[in-house]
Amino acid sequence: MIRHQRPALILFTALILPAMVIFGCGGSNSTPTSSPACMTFVPAQAPAAGFVAPEVDASSTCDILVLNMMVTDVNDLFGGGALLSFPTNLMTYTGISSAGSTLAQNGVAVEVAGDRACPDASGNWCRPLGQFFGEVTIGISRFSGVAPGVNVGAAPERLLRLTFTKGTGEGTTILSFPSDTNLFNSNIPPNNIIQPAPVWIGGTVTVN
Repeated sequence: MIRHQRPALILFTALILPAMVIFGCGGSNSTPTSSPACMTFVPAQAPAAGFVAPEVDASSTCDILVLNMMVTDVNDLFGGGALLSFPTNLMTYTGISSAGSTLAQNGVAVEVAGDRACPDASGNWCRPLGQFFGEVTIGISRFSGVAPGVNVGAAPERLLRLTFTKGTGEGTTILSFPSDTNLFNSNIPPNNIIQPAPVWIGGTVTVN
């Protein structure tokens, strides 16, 4: 009986082993996939008196960065402005918003400046600053003559919101406010600039 079963065993082995080679180790030939690049931001400093400092909004994602520029310990605040410098290879500036601004207290209307994409949809620079940086002037204010300024205590409050989308490059560099930074009160110019002049704080942008 044993002598008659050996051909069947040999045939079974010949059929099954190739199948095990084909189907049993398929996972070892899979191609690993990498996660898409993610944009992150680390503020250079937390909000404090004498500074306008960024906080990353909870709505930010890998592709969208929302920064709330926060103020603290300032009286009769009527508005503010700055020159924004950012890495155009890592991000696109998509605009400024007064959403949640402390300047809108008591239902007062608020106006903003710099509410356009940079670079724009056609790929033009707003203002080129070297090869990989762009500049745009931003600002926010209560409507003149409508109401006095607002008082901000020790707890940081939002002045304005900036939004960026992820660019095509990868790396780490700086987002900053290099000049023309100010906060102003409800006095008539040129006596309306709040002194000492606040420092607008940026931070580090990373896409990887």
